[in-house]
Amino acid sequence: IRSGEYKQIYNWIDKNLHYISAGVTRAAYDLDIDDQQYVVKVLIVGEYSGRTSANRREIDNYECLGKEYAAEITDYDKQHFYWMIMEKVEVLEPEYFTRAIQQTLFGDSSILAVPQEFDQFIMMNLLTNRPHTRYIHDNLYKVNDWYRGLYDRVKGCKIQASDLGSDNWGFRQGSDIPVLIDYSYNIKSEQRLVRFTSFCF
Repeated sequence: IRSGEYKQIYNWIDKNLHYISAGVTRAAYDLDIDDQQYVVKVLIVGEYSGRTSANRREIDNYECLGKEYAAEITDYDKQHFYWMIMEKVEVLEPEYFTRAIQQTLFGDSSILAVPQEFDQFIMMNLLTNRPHTRYIHDNLYKVNDWYRGLYDRVKGCKIQASDLGSDNWGFRQGSDIPVLIDYSYNIKSEQRLVRFTSFCF
């Protein structure tokens, strides 16, 4: 993976690794190394945009979020950011994600009542501090160490609200604590980023 022109790298990955899925600018592939499972994220041909690429943004955000809240990035193309390697975690269907994140946030405690509007968008709504979930956020911030730490980290990271839905979270093997697996914001300019963070926080 380390050398060669971009199209050569992309073609090698596409030919030799198992395809998982693709988004707007990147494709994901399975990678097994010494019985350890990883995911390779590679920019789709024609979508390379240098230092403003999705991979570069995700690498920056990983350094901001830390391993506790984000799937670990173990290696990446340090020159062009064509590709990156991330730990593979279990991704749940929305209904199962809702149950799992509910347990993480509320547990078996009766301190907080589980809201009726609890759904796959709850993390997005909570972390952007939307008015209709603000009372939940305020209470969780007081009593839940994991949530308080996550909120404080996200507050300083360049992550768009759409990166916080259920399909952007996964669970490490043997763990019931969720981590973000896709945390590359999609904001085209620093001006829009400032407006977004000001609105959200």
